[in-house]
Amino acid sequence: MLELQSEFTKKIIGVYGQRGVDFLTNLETIISSYEQRWHLKIHPPYELSYNYVAPATRNDGIEFAIKIGVPNPSFTMEYETLRMLASPSVVKVVDEDVANGVLLLEKIKPGNTLATVKDDVEATIIASKVMAKLWRPLPSHNHLNLPTMKDREKSLESIVQSNKNGCGPISKKILAEALTLFKQLHRTINQQYILHGDLHHYNILQSGHNEWKIIDPKGLVGDREYDVIQFLLNKLPYENKFSILDRRINILVEQLGLNKERILGWGFAHSVLSTCWSVEEGSLDENFFHSIGVFQQLIEKERG
Repeated sequence: MLELQSEFTKKIIGVYGQRGVDFLTNLETIISSYEQRWHLKIHPPYELSYNYVAPATRNDGIEFAIKIGVPNPSFTMEYETLRMLASPSVVKVVDEDVANGVLLLEKIKPGNTLATVKDDVEATIIASKVMAKLWRPLPSHNHLNLPTMKDREKSLESIVQSNKNGCGPISKKILAEALTLFKQLHRTINQQYILHGDLHHYNILQSGHNEWKIIDPKGLVGDREYDVIQFLLNKLPYENKFSILDRRINILVEQLGLNKERILGWGFAHSVLSTCWSVEEGSLDENFFHSIGVFQQLIEKERG
């Protein structure tokens, strides 16, 4: 009988309700069916979050990773983004049954996350090299169904309208400033790009001796400067946030030719938005909340 990690089952049922219960009930049968379909042996899973992800070995000895989830638009968006961003720096889709929530992926080896690189400067430089190969300009005639910066703007606008006196510890004034800045930055994007949408240390894996690949894109259309914010706010210690963020931003600006003022603006606006999302979910994210003030300080420093 298939034994599932308790936190995984809680998350699946919490997000999907009865659909999640049905998925978990049928998961052993689903695994068996894809073992037969793709001539695989699927091994015990990695640490799980919202999808069942496990190493697998094909009958010819080649290793893969299989990802099985409750079929939903986000799963489809991940596949579409992997397809559109396909390159040597992005995990390769070997086979798929997206309609039923299944992806067969190359196995990245050794697969250490960027979080294992202790030197923050080295990690940031590695991330910048991955980012340089990742983003694609949005085609002028596109029919993509990816979420956009406008969707994020609408989310923040809805939060402002629903929280007239502020959102959790965030004041009404800060909410208004974040929305104004979000609208201004969105309005002044010169070039739209296909973005990762959730780019941070744990979604960048070591491939070979000195190569790195990205996994788990959410898919987003917008400003490159926005796509670096998740990385900036990840693995950020409570102490020295100001100096570490400032250094990370300066490295990304230098390595990628990004606009520092836009990074700072997006950092402030996104920190407000993400803090509000966490408040709505019932658990304040202290890291995002404290980052609001740090970005305000960085903006003041940049303006002289």
